[in-house]
Amino acid sequence: MINKSTTPETAIISKFDLDTMELVKTSKVLPTGHTNDITYDSKNNRLAISSGTDNWRGTIFLDPDTLEIIDHKVAPIGNR
Repeated sequence: MINKSTTPETAIISKFDLDTMELVKTSKVLPTGHTNDITYDSKNNRLAISSGTDNWRGTIFLDPDTLEIIDHKVAPIGNR
């Protein structure tokens, strides 16, 4: 979800119980900007979020249980 309470270049991730649809966990504010995709990396047990803003592009990795940032990779920004 885009976190408009601070800036449109941040977001939060919400985790729900799929059986009850109850909110289980909410992440801290993440500097994801425009989030393009979120997927589960089963090999490394992490969520991978690809995102970008005018000043940053890359992938943020979250612990799927705590929703804490555990790593990130920066992608180069080319000329547009």
